[in-house]
Amino acid sequence: AAVMSIPGILWAAEYWLQRRSWLSAVLLGGGVAVGVLAGYPHCLHGAIVYIGASMLVHCWPKRARVESPEKLVMTLQTGLLAVVIAIGLSSIQLLPLLELTQYSHRSAGTVAAFIDEPLPFSAYLRGLIYTLQFHEMDLPDFVQVMGSVLVCGLFTISIFFKLDTRIKGHAIAALLLLNLGMAGTSPLAKLIYDYHLIPGMHFFRHMMPYFLVANIGIGLVAASSIDNLVRALQQARQPGFASAISWAGAHRLRLALFTLAWAIIFYLAGFDMPVSLKNVAIALIALCGVVLLSILRRPNAIPILILSLLVVEILAMKLHEFHFGDKAVLDEPATVARIASDPHNRDFKLYSASFSFVYSMGSPSQSRMEQKARTMLANLSGLSNLGWRIPSMMGALALPLRERVLLDPILEEEVRGVSKTPAGMRMIDLLGVRYITADEPLSGPAFDRKFHDRETGAWLIENSAAQPR
Repeated sequence: AAVMSIPGILWAAEYWLQRRSWLSAVLLGGGVAVGVLAGYPHCLHGAIVYIGASMLVHCWPKRARVESPEKLVMTLQTGLLAVVIAIGLSSIQLLPLLELTQYSHRSAGTVAAFIDEPLPFSAYLRGLIYTLQFHEMDLPDFVQVMGSVLVCGLFTISIFFKLDTRIKGHAIAALLLLNLGMAGTSPLAKLIYDYHLIPGMHFFRHMMPYFLVANIGIGLVAASSIDNLVRALQQARQPGFASAISWAGAHRLRLALFTLAWAIIFYLAGFDMPVSLKNVAIALIALCGVVLLSILRRPNAIPILILSLLVVEILAMKLHEFHFGDKAVLDEPATVARIASDPHNRDFKLYSASFSFVYSMGSPSQSRMEQKARTMLANLSGLSNLGWRIPSMMGALALPLRERVLLDPILEEEVRGVSKTPAGMRMIDLLGVRYITADEPLSGPAFDRKFHDRETGAWLIENSAAQPR
């Protein structure tokens, strides 16, 4: 839901920049409010950073002199109205957050992943131009970003055209968000992060969601490149190869840099990744098609050709991302039935010591996804206990309280039987943790290996020293 709100926010911002009216301010404020209410503030933060970066071109001295004082006043007034509307409509969510954030263990910020130990640059390049398909696992040297040689190629040919102000703004914003998504791999992102040049970045655990916003900018600039290419071919006075040779001579330096850049990209990315040749083949078909249509003097057909190839690319390589299983996966696990057979089970809590929750972070193309889902549910990972109304100490907690973070290592030691605290005095005893699910038969004081589900591999251990609620 948060990702789906991004295009609406960017459209509303673009409409406001073009109109700068009271109506456009209302639409912008409403769009931002939807982004707040959608949850996951990283997407909204990226959209706001993108909007700010795209407006930098309007702040250049030459451009700023063109703006009349009346237009600048209207920009300020409507912008403030948009802010007021956004805060007002989303206050029902913002006010509780402001109240509760101070109790979070991340209230003073956190350190994002891959900032101090960055991934290789080639991992991001592969993710920009290649798409993983039917792959069993996530690859450490492949960060999925755009996954299209064709779209990235269209983005880069923009260097050959004179871009209007807004497209320049989108190009700058897209490149900035790409850098931010690369975390410590990008010197620019590291500089911004270390010196707090963009407020709010230190509250996020990782930077990759910025790619979701950058992709929209890449698409907009790529679309602009198609328009500019068609316009240039329509205005060409010489037919076919003569026009191409004349153009190459006029842009020889840019052409050399363009060729060198793509040679380096393919050298670093390699061709050994899954379906990489399909990605390249579609881009080559587009290139050959553009050349042929140029010779035939049919430039108006170029957008239709590229759109058709993008549709083919999506159908061929991007519609097999999710493996669907039978609804029987959601049947009540045997471990749940065992807990439910205890007439006093509602007076006690569960603790899941299993690592099966990591299955949800793997590739959606895993062939054993159904079996892994059953194992997760049998261990009552995350918030799956709510499906059967079993009280639990666990949860899918992105922002646990400081007290909970202090408590977690103690609980972990106790359920794994390595704590030296005697039975009856442990935190799991005082908090009524009677049921423990695990990937192996855990041993500890007052622990009884109650049940082993051979189908999923889950173990259910009962702590007889647990005190009732």
